[in-house]
Amino acid sequence: MNIRKALLSAAGIAVLALVISLAAPRAVHAITATLVQVQNTPLPVLPTQTTAVIAAVSQSVVVGTPVVFGPYDVSEYSTIRFFGSANAVSAAFQLTAVDSQLHEYVLDQPATTDTVPTVTGAYQTPGTSLKIYVTPGALGINGNKNGTGTVNFVIYGR
Repeated sequence: MNIRKALLSAAGIAVLALVISLAAPRAVHAITATLVQVQNTPLPVLPTQTTAVIAAVSQSVVVGTPVVFGPYDVSEYSTIRFFGSANAVSAAFQLTAVDSQLHEYVLDQPATTDTVPTVTGAYQTPGTSLKIYVTPGALGINGNKNGTGTVNFVIYGR
């Protein structure tokens, strides 16, 4: 008995839907078109964060002679990325953050070697500016202690 009532109810709903769709095809079409339009509404374009080159340096260096680069203004960026490399020498980089009161804080100390020729790191913007201290060194155990080479780095801001 319950099955008969359920089937009769389902059949009644199907017949009612058929009658409405035949009696008012424009209304059904309008409702369907509205649903499709709402479904296909494009999302607003989100602004993308651009990446800016803050500094790009390629500098000849002498083994054992420290060099200071900067300060570079990083106050407009929420994060920075550092890429460093060295040719014919090793390089001990020291990334130093400088706050608005000119206090300096060591952010990181990545170093290249003969087996690790490039270094990289991403950091939250540490202060208002950034200095890069570089100490070039000889490559390998028997490296030229008085040699020269090239230190390269790029700092990106986002």
